[in-house]
Amino acid sequence: MSIVVWMVLFVCKSYGQIEVSTFLKGDYKVDDALIFDSKGNLYGSHYEGSSVYKITPKGVATVFATGFNTPNGLAFDAKGHLHVCDNRGNRIYILDTSGVFLDTVSITNPSGIIRKRGSDTMIFTQYEPNRLSYLAPDGSIELIQHNLPLNGPVGLCYDDNNRLYIGNFTDRKIYRYHRDSFQYIARIPGPSSGSSWLGFIIYANGYLWGTSFNGHKVHRVDPEAVDEVLLYAGSGSGYIDGSFEKARFTGPNGIVASRSGDTLFVSEYPSGRIRQIVNRSISVPELVHELDVYPNPCSSGSLYVYTKKAMKNAQVKIITANGQVVKNLGKLSGNQFRLETKGLSPGVYTIVLSSNSHLLRSSLWVL
Repeated sequence: MSIVVWMVLFVCKSYGQIEVSTFLKGDYKVDDALIFDSKGNLYGSHYEGSSVYKITPKGVATVFATGFNTPNGLAFDAKGHLHVCDNRGNRIYILDTSGVFLDTVSITNPSGIIRKRGSDTMIFTQYEPNRLSYLAPDGSIELIQHNLPLNGPVGLCYDDNNRLYIGNFTDRKIYRYHRDSFQYIARIPGPSSGSSWLGFIIYANGYLWGTSFNGHKVHRVDPEAVDEVLLYAGSGSGYIDGSFEKARFTGPNGIVASRSGDTLFVSEYPSGRIRQIVNRSISVPELVHELDVYPNPCSSGSLYVYTKKAMKNAQVKIITANGQVVKNLGKLSGNQFRLETKGLSPGVYTIVLSSNSHLLRSSLWVL
């Protein structure tokens, strides 16, 4: 199934609601996993270095611990002890609240890690062995899954219903693991040529959020649908702060949300910068399914779009799976619209009607 990508400009009422800025830059580099402690301090891994850094809410960074090979995933247990996946070092290290090493577990290629809900057992991924496992407080390991659908697993997060999500770095696919089964959720878009990877994933405000590592973008994913992915921030590679239409990232990788959910923090590989995306209304308006299209599927020619209520000055556009606008009818009013499909290649598109008060959409199949 093709991925339906929704450009965020159709969702937000104004670009000014989303602002990108730089939270950390300079001598301290964080290019991998991010996590908050219970006091609001941010911790980040320097994968191409040897340290894990602690950054205060005011952006003051210090070395929390060093001596790692390639520090990757991070997670706290109930005692506030930090677990650090040392990917190429083939270890998971456990550190106390002061950064003192307490214990070491030998594991091949550990990548992501998260505390199991309602337990002090940890769940971790192994990148090249393609494994998902439990790590008990006594150091014992229990395998959950080996090989498919795991494909370079790294990202881990829980939703509000205690369902676990796993993100594959290699094929950019996200799965939900619940009651001993894996359910496909979505595939994060990537560049059309060359290798393309998914960094980390998080859950906040009812959605999954993932980083397109070399697509230089941040995406929002609806966990209750299949392949409903929204381009939330970023365009081409670059380093530009500012409003949505201007901001650019290079190698977004680690991602975490503030406790309130209105700010996303994103690490960049290999620059080591931490960027923050602030959206005062991160819970964007719900999509209204009031859009009927006929005929659908359709062949080259024309089709009609109907709405239950008349719209005033609605923007009517057809968008490809990569977010490219291929048809733009401008501002129209009424509840019936005729769209020309001549010139559209066969595939799946999205028709979007947006106004100040409504956001309507429908998938379109062109034969």
